[in-house]
Amino acid sequence: MKSTLPQPPTQDQAIKLPAWRNCAEAIASAAIDYGDTIPASWVSAWLRVSPAEQMRYGTQISKIRARLEEDGFYLIQKEDGSLLVAQPEHNVSKVAQRNRASLKLLKRAVLLGESTDASKLDDANRRLLEHENNKAATRLALMGRRALAG
Repeated sequence: MKSTLPQPPTQDQAIKLPAWRNCAEAIASAAIDYGDTIPASWVSAWLRVSPAEQMRYGTQISKIRARLEEDGFYLIQKEDGSLLVAQPEHNVSKVAQRNRASLKLLKRAVLLGESTDASKLDDANRRLLEHENNKAATRLALMGRRALAG
């Protein structure tokens, strides 16, 4: 790793919660670069959870990943729990993947909204359904137009 990661807190030291946010900020402040690997032991020390505790560790990594995406970095978790800062080319495919997923979700939202029996809803929920479905349909139309142009 080209950058220097700050020393994680020891087990004796109190930490501010949530631990994932402290870890993410420590990574961001280390001036990481594409291709860097962040050791699992370092991440575990910040999170105070082992990669072996897959659910807890994975949840925390997901939150760290979301924070670092704000800085243009996508983290790939390796089998040993360490984190690889993906190359920028990976970000291109990740953006395309998420665009496809959001388009699919909008289509499903519109279909569900159109298929819902609005006669079984009270007036407030009927108006809300109509509003949300119109919003989803408009977004879907705009995204579809951009997809055709792009």
